[in-house]
Amino acid sequence: MTLLVEKYRPKGLEEAFFHKNQANRLKKQITRGKLPHLIITGQKDSVKQNLLNAIASTVFGKNYKNNIEYCSVEEYFSTKAKTLREHPEYQRYFSEAKEEKKRIYDKYNIDKRAGRTSKEEAFKQYIKSISRSAPVGKNDYRLFVLFEADRLTQNIQNSLRRIMENYSSTTRYIFDLESSENLIEPLRSRCYTINLSKPTKREIKKKLRQITKEENIDIDEDTLEALLYVTNHDYLDSLNIIDVLNSKGKQKIQIEDIKELSKQISLNNYEKSIKNALKGETKKSIQLIDELIYEKNIKYKKLIEEWRKTIHNLSIDSETKKELIKKLATLDKEIQQLPRDPNQMKKLGRTLYEKYLSSISPK
Repeated sequence: MTLLVEKYRPKGLEEAFFHKNQANRLKKQITRGKLPHLIITGQKDSVKQNLLNAIASTVFGKNYKNNIEYCSVEEYFSTKAKTLREHPEYQRYFSEAKEEKKRIYDKYNIDKRAGRTSKEEAFKQYIKSISRSAPVGKNDYRLFVLFEADRLTQNIQNSLRRIMENYSSTTRYIFDLESSENLIEPLRSRCYTINLSKPTKREIKKKLRQITKEENIDIDEDTLEALLYVTNHDYLDSLNIIDVLNSKGKQKIQIEDIKELSKQISLNNYEKSIKNALKGETKKSIQLIDELIYEKNIKYKKLIEEWRKTIHNLSIDSETKKELIKKLATLDKEIQQLPRDPNQMKKLGRTLYEKYLSSISPK
């Protein structure tokens, strides 16, 4: 059975149901064969991904996935260098960057060892490698999407300036970020900027209403309001919850169904956050807990309790388990000493649970 999110994904820019004006302008440029490099600004949400898929579908057709590369800058630079060096997707770029340094040293007779490759050097090599890749099929170029481009260092941005000049005939670059001011002017001047505001609650409700009607799913106004509250007005998250409940035979979705599924998702986040941290994927762990604290308004006392249960149930050696519990006890003590003001508590508490998750990640 096809997932609703796939079934109702725009097959092209002409089917975009949010940000129609921007989609129409892009469609005209693509039709003229002049898709520029793009900067897409706005809050991070699932609707951006829908627009990106619509752009790729319009340019490349059904097999667009063969000609689009996605990279999360935030995830890359939040991952420890050791983990990246062992990651099957990135390990080759550390080796290639080192060889590149050796060639430069030899060319200019620099009496110096190449040394260990930094994350930044490997990332620049990764960008160059993707940019050099030939498009699949009869297409003239590929799309390279950089999510959280705000995290690109000045050094990498300067390198990108030269890379874009060299490979603009075979690669179109799309920078996804909150504000274009975080990119250097030479990059901004090479791109067409699209500012995306978050879809209104009314727009999201209208689309969800259309889908549930076509799928013969009964959901009343109060339940729809509860759903949007739980998902923080995120369109794709809302649609996924409807899909999950419908797949369980729920032709009529009620508020209690939303609450129960939301509770299950929260429990899953506690476990995933610890497991991701133990694998060195600290950024993913922090994002999961951010969702619980900031979107679901989970209290820190509840977080500590659920983490404690999760750790006790993990299939890990007893020494590691003891160490995790010991560090968790320290976190609990530090959180209890935070100011009682809710806003200050959330802000300062985030620093503490970020520190805890980092401390249990492999060095």
